[in-house]
Amino acid sequence: MINFGEKVWESPKVSVIVPVYKVEKYLPECIGSILAQTFTDFELILADDGSPDNSGKICDDYAARDFRIRVFHKENGGVSSARNLGIDNARGEWIAFVDSDDWIGRDFLSAFFFEKKLLKGEKIKIFNYGNCKRDFTYIDDIVEGIVRIIEKAPKKEVGSDGLPIPPYKVYNIGNSVPENLLDFVNILQEELILAGVLPADYDFESHKELVPMQAGDVPVTFADTSDLEKDFGFKPSTSLREGLRKFAVWYAAAQRH
Repeated sequence: MINFGEKVWESPKVSVIVPVYKVEKYLPECIGSILAQTFTDFELILADDGSPDNSGKICDDYAARDFRIRVFHKENGGVSSARNLGIDNARGEWIAFVDSDDWIGRDFLSAFFFEKKLLKGEKIKIFNYGNCKRDFTYIDDIVEGIVRIIEKAPKKEVGSDGLPIPPYKVYNIGNSVPENLLDFVNILQEELILAGVLPADYDFESHKELVPMQAGDVPVTFADTSDLEKDFGFKPSTSLREGLRKFAVWYAAAQRH
């Protein structure tokens, strides 16, 4: 059940579990990357493994601002025990793990969700009859953009009125080229077959369902990266196929371990 008025999220599709221990330096970026996912039907479980730094407080602060986040604190017992705590409290149909000193691309959960449905032989709903376009951005491009911005952060300046100009600026880091959602799913299926995750004779046509637009959704979204290009000469450029191929190869390797 999803009830925004009472802030209840009882049956999300995916439970994202993050074991947390002494990562106050990296945790905000990790949590931020998860909350920024294009796929939104998830809960985020932060399992604090008795962190002696401010990691536990950071978890609580984020949970107070986003009802999709649940925090569990425990005495230190190691990363496996923290993951198990998350599993015991997960309400999602599927579970995904993210390390607390890492971050994920905006489309990670979309690919994860589609891949799980493909493996189970379930139908994938393609909204607006396949005419939705989204800005899919590969994680390496996001990291490159962040590094460039950090290395050339805005400096303090004084305006024409003699008052200081706040040294802040907001940059979009995205591919800025919206791709058709149906293309995303088709390419993901093809790359999962090439990676050996799906059988070679997988029939995607029988597993897709074209449905109307969801209420509140929009047909096209993308990031305007003009400021990023102007200030840093950088524009994310990894193609949809290349990014999904890398995801499929990574996923196939992860499944073997």
